[in-house]
Amino acid sequence: MVGALSLYLDPSLSYSWWESSMIAAKVSGHGAYHARCIRQWIHRFLMFGTLPLHRYGHSQSVLEDENFSQTIQLHLQERAKDGYIKAEDIVDFLSSPEMQEQFPAKKVKIIIRTAQKWLHKLEWRYGKKHNGMYIDGHEQEDVVAYHAEFLQ
Repeated sequence: MVGALSLYLDPSLSYSWWESSMIAAKVSGHGAYHARCIRQWIHRFLMFGTLPLHRYGHSQSVLEDENFSQTIQLHLQERAKDGYIKAEDIVDFLSSPEMQEQFPAKKVKIIIRTAQKWLHKLEWRYGKKHNGMYIDGHEQEDVVAYHAEFLQ
C-alpha cells in the first residue's frame, strides 16, 4: 500500500493510479489481482481508516474445537447404530437449527467433500458393519455342517 501510494503521489513520477498499484504488486512478486487488492485496501483505508489484517496462522479447522468434534462424533455413533453413515449425514447435521443454536459462533456450512475429509480425520472408515468378532464367514452352510460334525 505504501509503495503504491508513494509511486502515485510522487510529483517527479507520472504514474497513474493503476500503474502505481501494478508496479507495487510486481515488486512484491504478485500480479494484477494483487494490484487490484492494493487499490481496494487503499480505498478502504481512506474511507474507513481500517488497515487490512493478515490471515497468517488463522487457517484452523473447526474440528480442533473439542466440543464441536465430540458433538459430531456422538451424532455419527448414533447414526452408525442404525446401519451405515454417509458424508451427507454430517452436512445435514451441521445445517440443522439445533446445531446452529448450539454453536452460533461457528455458523458452519460445508460441502460433501469437506464432510468426507472430516470423516477421514475423525478416523471413520467406509465399509460394512461387522457383527461381533467373527467376520470370516463362520455362518456359511459348509462351515456350520463341518462344525456340527466335528462336535459329534
